[in-house]
Amino acid sequence: RDTQEHPVPRQARNHKEETFLEDLIEKLEQPEIRGEHSDEKSFLSILKKISKKIQSENRRALAVKDSEKLIGLLSGHLEAETSRASSSSKKIVSLAGVISNVFKIPEYVKGVDLLSETIVSVIRSILNLKNTSGARKDSEALQNSLILALQAILENSDTASCILVTLKHLHSAISPNFPPENKALVDFLTKCLSFQTEKISTTPSLIRDISTSEILTQFHRIFVDFPPPVWKERDSSPFNLIK
Repeated sequence: RDTQEHPVPRQARNHKEETFLEDLIEKLEQPEIRGEHSDEKSFLSILKKISKKIQSENRRALAVKDSEKLIGLLSGHLEAETSRASSSSKKIVSLAGVISNVFKIPEYVKGVDLLSETIVSVIRSILNLKNTSGARKDSEALQNSLILALQAILENSDTASCILVTLKHLHSAISPNFPPENKALVDFLTKCLSFQTEKISTTPSLIRDISTSEILTQFHRIFVDFPPPVWKERDSSPFNLIK
């Protein structure tokens, strides 16, 4: 009755929603939640609440500034968990799910300046699982859940930004300074670039929103550092795709 007679102002409700999400994000930073011996039940409970909150009807009212911090924490947790063969599969799947959900909501994606770090962090996490596949029976299933998260990032983020990020990391990965075992990263970045290229070819209208000058500049840098004669001495798949 009191609520009907004295409804809570929208601004007050929004502030409460923002504070609740901030509290959840802070909990992700607590020592008992981080690390190999963290409380799995508490960790999963926090992720479940965050996932529910970011998909709520009031999500537009939530502070967008929190999205960058949230994505940074989730990516960090994901990379740490996948680097340990003993880590919980439920944690990895839940982290991948929340990352996917965040990138499906435009209000959050606009506030994320960590696109480059997030893409590479998810790719590293997938490669971590590949490296520990012998110690995990569900390694392939976990990799698939992370690939879906990566796909959500690439599909829902700005296409031009994704292409630039992928090209820059691919440029670094194929440089002489990186060891031969970096081939797995090169292969995965090549697949990401191929996915984005296909996205443009199937949706021609996207090309109007892309700053081609920046992308062509990045192409030029790769061709300058790796002229065609060099390609014959290396795996040609990324170079052929770039060409």
